[in-house]
Amino acid sequence: GRRLAKVVDAASGRFEGVYASPWPRATQSAEIAGREMDLDNIRIKRYLHELVPLVDPALPEFQGFPMGLEATPTEGRLFVDRQVEKIRSRFFRAPTRRSFVFVFAHGNLIRYLVARTLKLPYEAWAMMDIAHASITELRVYASGFEALISFNDTGHLPPSMVTTA
Repeated sequence: GRRLAKVVDAASGRFEGVYASPWPRATQSAEIAGREMDLDNIRIKRYLHELVPLVDPALPEFQGFPMGLEATPTEGRLFVDRQVEKIRSRFFRAPTRRSFVFVFAHGNLIRYLVARTLKLPYEAWAMMDIAHASITELRVYASGFEALISFNDTGHLPPSMVTTA
């Protein structure tokens, strides 16, 4: 939380708020960070919850995939796509002024947002490891161009606190 407050102090632009998944780990992290930044208005959004891993065993990316996950049914893929699009419609609009938000969410959702920003298929998530409490920065420019600025940054954490699922 304290380290995140320093990130806010160093950022340029208008701070527009903290959003969090309703799942306990994300909500608790947002509340801790909010306290450190003297914010008490954490916006809990149901659509920021974790999403299922999308798996298509026919894709070359999944040949030899170590987890042995079953193929995702069509309805699961459609659900993920709708959820990601809902989030993108809220947070990925071309800005009229420089601003930023903090979103406390979960690994698969973050990986899907990164994949979309990089114009990759959702299945690219399988090649992205992500640590708990890491920071990923995605930027949308006034032109609508999107860029991955940083991914899975854990420099704000002591090494003993860097963990993955």
